[in-house]
Amino acid sequence: MKHWKKVLQKNKNGILTYASIILLFLILLFVFLDFVKIMVTICMFIFLNILLRFYRRMLPGIPIEFEVVIFGSMITTIAFGFWAGLFVALLGSVFAEFLNQQISPYSLVNFGCYILVPIVAFFLRGAAVSNFAMVATAGIVLTVIVNLIIFTIFIFMGYDHFKNAAFSITNIFFNYLLFKYLTIPVLGLLL
Repeated sequence: MKHWKKVLQKNKNGILTYASIILLFLILLFVFLDFVKIMVTICMFIFLNILLRFYRRMLPGIPIEFEVVIFGSMITTIAFGFWAGLFVALLGSVFAEFLNQQISPYSLVNFGCYILVPIVAFFLRGAAVSNFAMVATAGIVLTVIVNLIIFTIFIFMGYDHFKNAAFSITNIFFNYLLFKYLTIPVLGLLL
Protein backbone atom coordinates (compact mmCIF):
# COMPACT_ATOMS: atom_id res chain seq x y z
CA MET A 1 0.00 0.00 0.00
CA LYS A 2 2.82 2.39 0.84
CA HIS A 3 4.36 1.64 -2.52
CA TRP A 4 1.26 2.82 -4.38
CA LYS A 5 1.05 6.01 -2.31
CA LYS A 6 4.63 6.84 -3.31
CA VAL A 7 3.87 6.07 -6.95
CA LEU A 8 0.75 8.23 -6.88
CA GLN A 9 2.55 11.13 -5.21
CA LYS A 10 5.47 10.96 -7.66
CA ASN A 11 3.18 10.75 -10.71
CA LYS A 12 0.46 13.12 -9.54
CA ASN A 13 0.93 15.39 -12.56
CA GLY A 14 1.20 12.39 -14.90
CA ILE A 15 -2.03 10.89 -13.58
CA LEU A 16 -3.85 14.21 -13.94
CA THR A 17 -2.55 14.49 -17.48
CA TYR A 18 -3.75 10.98 -18.36
CA ALA A 19 -7.09 11.61 -16.68
CA SER A 20 -7.48 14.88 -18.63
CA ILE A 21 -6.62 13.17 -21.90
CA ILE A 22 -9.10 10.36 -21.21
CA LEU A 23 -11.81 12.87 -20.26
CA LEU A 24 -11.16 14.94 -23.38
CA PHE A 25 -11.25 11.78 -25.51
CA LEU A 26 -14.60 10.74 -23.99
CA ILE A 27 -16.10 14.18 -24.56
CA LEU A 28 -14.92 14.24 -28.19
CA LEU A 29 -16.19 10.70 -28.66
CA PHE A 30 -19.69 11.64 -27.50
CA VAL A 31 -19.71 14.82 -29.61
CA PHE A 32 -18.37 12.96 -32.63
CA LEU A 33 -20.84 10.10 -32.20
CA ASP A 34 -23.73 12.56 -32.21
CA PHE A 35 -22.40 14.13 -35.40
CA VAL A 36 -21.93 10.70 -36.99
CA LYS A 37 -25.45 9.68 -35.99
CA ILE A 38 -26.89 12.83 -37.56
CA MET A 39 -24.88 12.46 -40.78
CA VAL A 40 -25.66 8.74 -41.12
CA THR A 41 -29.37 9.41 -40.66
CA ILE A 42 -29.41 12.25 -43.20
CA CYS A 43 -27.43 10.21 -45.73
CA MET A 44 -29.60 7.15 -45.16
CA PHE A 45 -32.81 9.04 -45.97
CA ILE A 46 -31.24 10.73 -49.01
CA PHE A 47 -29.85 7.43 -50.33
CA LEU A 48 -33.13 5.62 -49.67
CA ASN A 49 -35.04 8.28 -51.57
CA ILE A 50 -32.64 7.99 -54.51
CA LEU A 51 -33.13 4.22 -54.56
CA LEU A 52 -36.90 4.52 -54.35
CA ARG A 53 -36.94 6.86 -57.32
CA PHE A 54 -35.19 4.37 -59.62
CA TYR A 55 -38.55 2.69 -60.27
CA ARG A 56 -39.41 5.62 -62.53
CA ARG A 57 -36.62 4.63 -64.90
CA MET A 58 -37.69 0.98 -64.91
CA LEU A 59 -41.41 1.69 -65.11
CA PRO A 60 -41.73 4.86 -67.18
CA GLY A 61 -45.20 6.28 -67.51
CA ILE A 62 -46.65 4.46 -64.50
CA PRO A 63 -48.04 7.17 -62.21
CA ILE A 64 -46.92 6.06 -58.76
CA GLU A 65 -45.04 8.17 -56.26
CA PHE A 66 -42.82 6.48 -53.68
CA GLU A 67 -40.51 8.81 -51.76
CA VAL A 68 -39.20 9.12 -48.21
CA VAL A 69 -38.51 12.85 -48.29
CA ILE A 70 -41.59 13.78 -46.28
CA PHE A 71 -41.05 11.03 -43.70
CA GLY A 72 -37.28 11.54 -43.55
CA SER A 73 -37.38 15.31 -43.22
CA MET A 74 -40.05 15.10 -40.51
CA ILE A 75 -38.10 12.50 -38.52
CA THR A 76 -34.72 14.23 -38.84
CA THR A 77 -36.21 17.60 -37.91
CA ILE A 78 -37.78 16.13 -34.77
CA ALA A 79 -34.62 14.22 -33.85
CA PHE A 80 -31.85 16.66 -34.87
CA GLY A 81 -33.36 20.06 -35.69
CA PHE A 82 -34.47 22.21 -38.57
CA TRP A 83 -31.26 22.14 -40.65
CA ALA A 84 -31.03 18.35 -40.64
CA GLY A 85 -34.64 18.11 -41.84
CA LEU A 86 -34.07 20.76 -44.48
CA PHE A 87 -31.03 18.87 -45.82
CA VAL A 88 -33.11 15.72 -46.18
CA ALA A 89 -35.99 17.62 -47.82
CA LEU A 90 -33.84 19.45 -50.35
CA LEU A 91 -30.94 17.12 -51.01
CA GLY A 92 -33.12 14.01 -50.93
CA SER A 93 -35.48 15.34 -53.56
CA VAL A 94 -32.90 17.18 -55.71
CA PHE A 95 -30.42 14.27 -55.82
CA ALA A 96 -33.16 11.74 -56.56
CA GLU A 97 -34.51 13.81 -59.44
CA PHE A 98 -31.06 14.67 -60.79
CA LEU A 99 -29.57 11.17 -60.59
CA ASN A 100 -32.66 9.67 -62.19
CA GLN A 101 -32.68 12.35 -64.88
CA GLN A 102 -36.19 13.42 -63.94
CA ILE A 103 -35.77 17.17 -63.36
CA SER A 104 -38.65 19.19 -64.80
CA PRO A 105 -40.64 22.30 -63.88
CA TYR A 106 -42.82 20.00 -61.78
CA SER A 107 -39.75 19.04 -59.74
CA LEU A 108 -39.37 22.66 -58.62
CA VAL A 109 -42.91 22.59 -57.23
CA ASN A 110 -42.08 19.42 -55.28
CA PHE A 111 -38.87 20.93 -53.90
CA GLY A 112 -40.74 24.01 -52.72
CA CYS A 113 -43.49 22.00 -51.07
CA TYR A 114 -41.05 19.61 -49.36
CA ILE A 115 -39.51 22.60 -47.58
CA LEU A 116 -42.81 22.97 -45.69
CA VAL A 117 -42.17 19.69 -43.85
CA PRO A 118 -39.13 20.71 -41.76
CA ILE A 119 -40.69 24.13 -41.13
CA VAL A 120 -43.85 22.61 -39.65
CA ALA A 121 -41.91 19.84 -37.88
CA PHE A 122 -39.64 22.41 -36.27
CA PHE A 123 -42.63 24.05 -34.57
CA LEU A 124 -43.89 20.65 -33.38
CA ARG A 125 -40.47 19.56 -32.14
CA GLY A 126 -40.87 20.45 -28.46
CA ALA A 127 -44.06 18.45 -27.99
CA ALA A 128 -43.09 15.74 -30.45
CA VAL A 129 -39.97 14.61 -28.59
CA SER A 130 -42.14 13.19 -25.82
CA ASN A 131 -45.09 12.11 -27.98
CA PHE A 132 -44.07 9.97 -30.95
CA ALA A 133 -47.68 9.13 -31.81
CA MET A 134 -48.32 12.84 -32.37
CA VAL A 135 -45.41 12.88 -34.85
CA ALA A 136 -47.02 10.04 -36.80
CA THR A 137 -50.38 11.82 -36.91
CA ALA A 138 -48.83 15.18 -37.82
CA GLY A 139 -46.75 13.47 -40.52
CA ILE A 140 -49.82 11.89 -42.10
CA VAL A 141 -51.73 15.20 -42.02
CA LEU A 142 -48.71 17.05 -43.43
CA THR A 143 -48.38 14.45 -46.21
CA VAL A 144 -52.00 15.08 -47.22
CA ILE A 145 -51.51 18.88 -47.11
CA VAL A 146 -48.29 18.77 -49.16
CA ASN A 147 -49.93 16.48 -51.73
CA LEU A 148 -53.01 18.72 -51.98
CA ILE A 149 -50.80 21.75 -52.59
CA ILE A 150 -48.77 19.91 -55.22
CA PHE A 151 -51.93 18.49 -56.82
CA THR A 152 -53.52 21.96 -57.06
CA ILE A 153 -50.41 23.62 -58.51
CA PHE A 154 -49.95 20.80 -61.04
CA ILE A 155 -53.57 21.24 -62.20
CA PHE A 156 -52.89 24.93 -62.87
CA MET A 157 -49.70 23.94 -64.72
CA GLY A 158 -51.75 21.72 -67.03
CA TYR A 159 -50.59 18.35 -65.71
CA ASP A 160 -52.68 15.28 -66.60
CA HIS A 161 -55.48 14.94 -64.00
CA PHE A 162 -55.38 11.14 -63.85
CA LYS A 163 -51.60 10.97 -63.38
CA ASN A 164 -51.73 13.80 -60.87
CA ALA A 165 -54.38 12.02 -58.79
CA ALA A 166 -52.52 8.69 -59.02
CA PHE A 167 -49.25 10.29 -57.89
CA SER A 168 -50.96 11.98 -54.94
CA ILE A 169 -52.93 8.91 -53.84
CA THR A 170 -49.95 6.55 -53.98
CA ASN A 171 -47.73 9.07 -52.19
CA ILE A 172 -50.27 9.62 -49.41
CA PHE A 173 -50.74 5.87 -49.00
CA PHE A 174 -46.99 5.14 -48.97
CA ASN A 175 -46.26 7.89 -46.45
CA TYR A 176 -49.24 6.82 -44.35
CA LEU A 177 -47.63 3.38 -44.01
CA LEU A 178 -44.23 4.91 -43.18
CA PHE A 179 -45.61 7.23 -40.50
CA LYS A 180 -48.00 4.66 -39.03
CA TYR A 181 -45.52 1.80 -38.70
CA LEU A 182 -42.03 3.36 -38.59
CA THR A 183 -42.30 6.66 -36.70
CA ILE A 184 -42.17 5.23 -33.19
CA PRO A 185 -39.36 2.70 -33.78
CA VAL A 186 -37.20 5.10 -35.82
CA LEU A 187 -37.57 7.99 -33.37
CA GLY A 188 -36.94 5.53 -30.55
CA LEU A 189 -33.60 4.69 -32.12
CA LEU A 190 -32.63 8.28 -32.84
CA LEU A 191 -33.64 9.96 -29.59
